[in-house]
Amino acid sequence: LQPTSPRITSTVCHFFWYKLGPPPLDMRLLNLLSLRSAAIHHTVWLWCYQSFSNIPVGVVAKDASELLPFDTFQEALKQPASSTTFSHKKRNKKRMRIETEGRHIAHLSDLFRVRVLRRFGGWWLDMDTIVLRPLPTALPYYFSTIPEKQKDGIQAIKNAKMWAGKNTDFPDWDGKDSFQNTPIYIKQPNDPLTIEWDAKLTALVLNPCALPWLQVIREMEVIIVRKGLQRFVCPPIHFCPYPFWSMDSRSPLDFATHASLPSFVTVLRHSYAVQTFFMSSSSKQTRERDDDWLRKEMVHDSHFRHLIIKLALAPAPGKL
Repeated sequence: LQPTSPRITSTVCHFFWYKLGPPPLDMRLLNLLSLRSAAIHHTVWLWCYQSFSNIPVGVVAKDASELLPFDTFQEALKQPASSTTFSHKKRNKKRMRIETEGRHIAHLSDLFRVRVLRRFGGWWLDMDTIVLRPLPTALPYYFSTIPEKQKDGIQAIKNAKMWAGKNTDFPDWDGKDSFQNTPIYIKQPNDPLTIEWDAKLTALVLNPCALPWLQVIREMEVIIVRKGLQRFVCPPIHFCPYPFWSMDSRSPLDFATHASLPSFVTVLRHSYAVQTFFMSSSSKQTRERDDDWLRKEMVHDSHFRHLIIKLALAPAPGKL
């Protein structure tokens, strides 16, 4: 792992990945596609606690301990009092509460993103993001949104509170999109926004308490609204044209079953990146789900497969 260079640039793309075990450690296919796509256009820093044997050429591994000591990271993952809670609606319409033992890795990733953006600025991307073209840097901020689930053009989640503020806080918002905390761009290190994000998320993520799944994103929204930065919130087509609910292992993202989504040509013309909403952890359950989805995407006539081929990122035969 390389020490951080004192040279700071706003064009760096930052990623984080966590996987421990005996060497050699390998990154999985979707990890590699994400890193390769960003490295075509940007300097890429991969923040991690360990070395990987197959990091793509040009990607620089950075020591995540610079952002969060490994002991603190491990304690949060294992501390029973530091749980993450999920609420799911069952078929009988009753809500079911699920609570993890220890903080979910996604919430620790949330803390990493605000700390790296505070220290260095630049772009933060999750490890399931495919970069299609050079990411913009003209504005001081870029925030992402995702399409909310629609049925016949109507928002499927009634009375859902998608934003931390009122609708009038977002004059261009049509009620069909919601904030997504990746990709995110912050031009300057030590920006007041990231300083406040860091303080808030440190208290939320590292304190031994139950933390609802969406609370971190909502708190980040609150601060965006309070600082009057809503004009930097971008429409979904820029960074997240395909919503998370279209990415599931039972139905590949193909042209027939998702006719309401933007076309392949539209995405190629207008999107800077595509996030697939996978790879949130390296657990066995997540790994099997994600790899199964990717295999289906790469053999069907799917948007994702066409993007990978277009970018010349397709793996060699036998690598799926």
